[in-house]
Amino acid sequence: MTKLLQGVACATMMAAMLASPLDAQVTTGSMTGSVRGPNGPIVAARVVAVHQPSGTTYQVLSRSDGRFLIPAMRVGGPYTVTAVALGFERTSQAGLDVTLGSSTDVPFDLKAAVVTLTGVQVTATGGAL
Repeated sequence: MTKLLQGVACATMMAAMLASPLDAQVTTGSMTGSVRGPNGPIVAARVVAVHQPSGTTYQVLSRSDGRFLIPAMRVGGPYTVTAVALGFERTSQAGLDVTLGSSTDVPFDLKAAVVTLTGVQVTATGGAL
C-alpha cells in the first residue's frame, strides 16, 4: 500500500509540474513615457537615463507620437532622466527608480527655447576651368 501511495504522490507532483507554465526569470525593468511641447508630441527627442550608482547610460529617441521606451534597464536607482530636443529647453528628472519586471512612467513637458545659430563660413577654392 505504501508503494501505491508513493506512486500516486509522485504522479500527482509530475502532473502539477507539467501543468504549470515555465516563466523565464525577469531581472530588469523599463521606463516609458512621452515627450511633449506646447504644440503636442515632440518627435525624435533624445531621452537619456543614467543609473547614478553605476554610471550605466541608456539612450533612445521618442517616436512620432512622442512616446519612448527604454527596455532591459538595471533595477533600482536612483536614475536621472533627461529629455533634449532642438528648439526646447533641456529637462531632467532625478531620483527615479526602476522596479523589477515593471515599467516606470516618466512624462516630459518641454518648454520652447530660443535657438541662436552662429554664422556659417563657406570656403571654396577654384581650379582652372
